[in-house]
Amino acid sequence: MTAELPDHTVAFNVISNLLVDGETGVIPQREDIKAIGHRVVHGGEHYTQTQIVTSEVKQAIEDLIPLAPLHNPANLIGINAAEKAFPNAIQVVVFDTAFHHTIPDKAFRYAIPEQFYRKTASAPTASMAPVISMCTSRLQSI
Repeated sequence: MTAELPDHTVAFNVISNLLVDGETGVIPQREDIKAIGHRVVHGGEHYTQTQIVTSEVKQAIEDLIPLAPLHNPANLIGINAAEKAFPNAIQVVVFDTAFHHTIPDKAFRYAIPEQFYRKTASAPTASMAPVISMCTSRLQSI
């Protein structure tokens, strides 16, 4: 099957229609989907455990876009599209950064100066590029 998928909402609708299709589907109806999980790259220091999606959680993800500019916007688009496509399902997020709260500071802080770490209030992700870039920019402006 080939389909035009101009945005995430359309994609979720196509997927959900396939799931309940009489010939190829694997579930009887959309309402049978009780929960949808989302992997979100950056939860900062706000979120160290899995969270049910609320307006506050979505706002935090948005607020952290400067620290994950390639990932958090797409994560939000996916969450919003899933909420529209599956309005009765619980939306749950797990943050990559939650892992970094389980290891000692010295293991995840790398060589980031204390003042920049505290100013950005960031828990690093697997890629420290956004924080390093921000630190470099700030250092250059000093």
